[in-house]
Amino acid sequence: MPISRFSSRREPLGPVLADRLQNATRYLRIAGYFRSSLLEVVGEALESVGEIRVVCNGDLDPHDVQVARAAREGREALARTLVSSWQSSEDSLDLLLARERYRRLHHFLSSGRMKVRVVPRDGTNVFVHGKAGLIEKADGTVFSFVGSVNDSAAALRHAYEILWGDDQPAAADWVRKEFEHFWALASTAKPAT
Repeated sequence: MPISRFSSRREPLGPVLADRLQNATRYLRIAGYFRSSLLEVVGEALESVGEIRVVCNGDLDPHDVQVARAAREGREALARTLVSSWQSSEDSLDLLLARERYRRLHHFLSSGRMKVRVVPRDGTNVFVHGKAGLIEKADGTVFSFVGSVNDSAAALRHAYEILWGDDQPAAADWVRKEFEHFWALASTAKPAT
């Protein structure tokens, strides 16, 4: 099958990815910028994906980080955080989790179905700005893509973005190797303080 070319000028890109994500076994994503707002656009499609791994740069939304920490620390820590935040600012965790995108992010992360690694910009690592992905199905078919799309609602709904998709195994192997390079790099990077 030839390369598929998509432009947000011609059609919304959210449905292009959401359709391919339905019932996928694995989704590997080099996101550049990752925001949980993505879950507002393709969250339902991601519910059916078995394994989701995202590698991105360190330019993260502080609210996403707060929810990720709560997911990592577990239910008891979440309950303590909720109780202590009831009378705090509008950014308290309980208010965040009242919003669908943060509830989904917490669910995906705490269940282990989604893993996100960050490649920090620390002078030894590159700034992850590329965008690519690989969607695998149970029957062995793959769809890999590269383009300008960040993983955010703003990118999928409001920005002019392009995406080139390919069903060929050679393209999937190329994207997988790029992904695994940054996944490994993020696991060996010094944690941010």
